[in-house]
Amino acid sequence: MQQKNYHHFLVISIFVLMVVLCTSKSFAQPKSKYDISGAWSGYVKTTQKKITYEVVISDSSGTYIGYSKIIFSNKGKEISAIKSLSIRKEEEKYILEEEVLLSDNFEDDAPRKIKQINTLDLVIGTKKMTLSGEFKTKATMGLKSATGEVFLQKAVVPDSSELFNELGNMGLTEELSFVKQAKEQAAIEIAKEKNKDTAAVAVVVPVTPPVVKPIPPPVPKPAPVKPSQPVVKNTPPAPKPVQSKPVPPPSKPANTAAVAPPPVVVRAPRPIPVVAEGSASDLSKRSIETIQTVYFKTDSLSLTLYDNGEVDGDTVSVVVNGKVIMGKKGLSTKAITETLYLTPEMGDSLQMIMYAENLGAIAPNTGLLIIQDGRDRYEIRFSGDLNKNAAIIFKRRK
Repeated sequence: MQQKNYHHFLVISIFVLMVVLCTSKSFAQPKSKYDISGAWSGYVKTTQKKITYEVVISDSSGTYIGYSKIIFSNKGKEISAIKSLSIRKEEEKYILEEEVLLSDNFEDDAPRKIKQINTLDLVIGTKKMTLSGEFKTKATMGLKSATGEVFLQKAVVPDSSELFNELGNMGLTEELSFVKQAKEQAAIEIAKEKNKDTAAVAVVVPVTPPVVKPIPPPVPKPAPVKPSQPVVKNTPPAPKPVQSKPVPPPSKPANTAAVAPPPVVVRAPRPIPVVAEGSASDLSKRSIETIQTVYFKTDSLSLTLYDNGEVDGDTVSVVVNGKVIMGKKGLSTKAITETLYLTPEMGDSLQMIMYAENLGAIAPNTGLLIIQDGRDRYEIRFSGDLNKNAAIIFKRRK
């Protein structure tokens, strides 16, 4: 009887344990089949204004953490704030909720209490990944609840994000999943290279050849000697010696001590970019669409090119005022950098054309141009095809 009760108790215990395990598993955070970890940039939009907004997301096996940065202007002063995010996935939507304020330069205390909640949909395109949807803020003392739109696009390289660079200065990037993955991949590549080098080095052991005594050749018998006839050689007459006339020494100029060579001044020229032959060959045959105007204040601009999304073989040339300064550059995740020197003869207004040399594997030809003007930084995404070019107008700030 006791054995039967024990068996019954054991069956019930196993059943309860299975229910507990299944229930706990059902509450686990579902993992997305797409990798959303990385840096995202875009904006939040209300009825009043459009504000720059950046997000960094870390995904460790479905456990999300993140950070956000908002940037706007108030009375001519740039205001920004960085906050930590709690991130969760509910069905097909991602919920990004602000938590702890990490840094800010607010003048009042009221904005520091604002908590923004973003409800976003993930959209996977052929060349880009976006998060878009709505946001709302919790009502706080003195501030009403606000709502609006959110749009974010995943950056090709995290280094192009101001938020990512600021998190690095704060020591918060080492625990990000995509940073760890990049380091692990780099370590794997280094290990592979070391294994290749080790396999290529062969240990050479000198082999002593066996000692073989040479066999003396047989001694030939002397051949009979025949009487030889005398050979008469025709010796050509010796050439007559040619007497060379003595060359007079060069005459010394008068007052040689007073004559000195003029000093030679060598000036290092500015580097001239190497332009591929045949770049922007059909420039006059295409229409031009101006996508942005940039006001510059320094005498040189740093231009950096990346592929905007999936690397598919896009090639572009950069033309400034009709002159090719970067010819046939293949776009990838590796930065292509050139410095544009703004000389007085170029004037205070310039036109830069992004000329599509091809369409890559996926049309149209798209790219990301980062312009550094002193401390000012501009990120411009451009696209073009074989009939239309994107153009940027540069004007000197007065």
